[in-house]
Amino acid sequence: MFSIGYGALPMYFDVMGTNFVIAVRGSMGGEWYEALEYHWLTVFNMISYSMKFGWNLQRAEEQKRASQMSKKRQLGFTQGSDT
Repeated sequence: MFSIGYGALPMYFDVMGTNFVIAVRGSMGGEWYEALEYHWLTVFNMISYSMKFGWNLQRAEEQKRASQMSKKRQLGFTQGSDT
């Protein structure tokens, strides 16, 4: 399985917001309200979407490079060869 940046795996991106809300809700007590929770979850949904989009772009680029290297090897080019 691939990871990006600090090792975050895409399967965990969606749970960031929920875990944040659970942690902060308990510390804010009566100052926490439903609309605030909704907005925090919305922000984390946007962050999660962006992270997954970036992860997929990175993954596609890695696959493209691997495919190019494979083709070069099939043609007999060695690593470090400019020809």
